[in-house]
Amino acid sequence: MSATEGDGGEEDLVHTEKFVLVDPQGVIRGYYDGTDSVAVNRLVRDIVVLKLEYPTPRRTITTTPNS
Repeated sequence: MSATEGDGGEEDLVHTEKFVLVDPQGVIRGYYDGTDSVAVNRLVRDIVVLKLEYPTPRRTITTTPNS
């Protein structure tokens, strides 16, 4: 899918430049302006911190011997 100007039709997607970072507990961790490079860099840093606080559990694969 490519980004194009909308025609005002019902398939158009309208969005804001604002980002909100929410942790797995539903707590808002920050608000960010997507047009501000300093704010976007802060968002990326905060995502890294959040991933350290809430690591993704590793999946384990169990195999059974063939009968």
